Amino acid sequence: MTVVINGKRKEIPRKMNVKELIEHLNYQNSGVAVAVNMTFIMIAAYEKTLLREDDEVEILGPVQGG
Repeated sequence: MTVVINGKRKEIPRKMNVKELIEHLNYQNSGVAVAVNMTFIMIAAYEKTLLREDDEVEILGPVQGG
């Protein structure tokens, strides 16, 4: 299955929910914000949000400022 992650097309091995995708990409689950097709996904909904072919996923990690 192909999805767009942070602007780049990526092949993932199977249909996944957001939580599974984050784990597959080795992100820390609680340390990121995720939007699917420009809609912010709350952490509580990661397991319920199934990805579909050609979905656009943005994964934002924490940014350190100063």
